Amino acid sequence: YSYNTLINAWSKSRERGSAARAEHVLRVMRQRFADGDEDFKPNTRTMTSVIDAWAKSGEKGAAKRAEQILDNMIVNYETSRDPDVRPN
Repeated sequence: YSYNTLINAWSKSRERGSAARAEHVLRVMRQRFADGDEDFKPNTRTMTSVIDAWAKSGEKGAAKRAEQILDNMIVNYETSRDPDVRPN
């Protein structure tokens, strides 16, 4: 839960680059999970917080990046049927 909390904090930050930092934490989580650490499994909350971070960032290309993350989330769910990553 600590990583989700950190991503959520970055999503609420007005600091420049906060969306990229939230996405970096997501990449770390994905890598750790891929390496076999179940505690780092990203879930719907993780992904929506990163999408929210991009949506609020006001940075150039933010909407496109948010949409790419959502698209990835949809593919991940359709492939795995894992309810923990189901888009809401």
